[in-house]
Amino acid sequence: MKTAFLNTLTILILVIFSLNTSASSNCHSVLGVDDSLLFQKIIKIKPLGKGLSKPLLVTFQDKSQAVFKPDSTSNRPGRFFPSKSSASDAEIAAYQFSEFLELGFVLKTVKRAVYHQGKYEEGSLQVYKNLWDANWPRLWHRAKKSDLLFMEVFDFLISNQDRTKPNYLIGKFGRIYLIDHGLAFPGFFRRNKLSLRAIKFLTTNHLAQNFLRKISSFDENTLLNAVPELNVEQIREILFRRDLILDQINSY
Repeated sequence: MKTAFLNTLTILILVIFSLNTSASSNCHSVLGVDDSLLFQKIIKIKPLGKGLSKPLLVTFQDKSQAVFKPDSTSNRPGRFFPSKSSASDAEIAAYQFSEFLELGFVLKTVKRAVYHQGKYEEGSLQVYKNLWDANWPRLWHRAKKSDLLFMEVFDFLISNQDRTKPNYLIGKFGRIYLIDHGLAFPGFFRRNKLSLRAIKFLTTNHLAQNFLRKISSFDENTLLNAVPELNVEQIREILFRRDLILDQINSY
């Protein structure tokens, strides 16, 4: 009797341990490492550069860093941005859209309230990488050619008006990382053609085929789910510009 009881108790303990381990593992896989952006304690905040959005460099307890752009300093003028979204919304949307397209260009960006100067304020919080920007001539030539062409197409789709060399970083093996998307998704159309070099890349390079299939297949509902920071007007702008690309390819 005693032996049977001990065996039953042992089995119960093993089952409970197994459940806890499984739950812990699932929690880790769902949250992911970069979700520390949402929850980790901030120990230091200081100004970063002189941008119009007055970005702040945030340091976390584990010494990792992120760039915070408050909503209050990132409102975009209505005359130029009829969609009336903030620059921090555009920053988050650019990350969401890059992930949806499986480009991985834009560093992890989330919405978070940060305590600064005596009050909490919401804004965009983006992983910070201490890399050289493309303003350095020697580094610019190291950027992967395919990344630069994908960047051109990405900027065309999101109507980005601000892809100067300081707004993309060059990492290991020439990999590029895109930052500063506060002027993207303006809600109206500007440039209406890709360069012939980009069109040739999309039509002939094997690296672009999966990307081309991806942009050919998405619709309004797909994008509304994939990029929830955007409104219908901005989603339709992406679709319009996607169709311009496909028309160029068909007539190439």
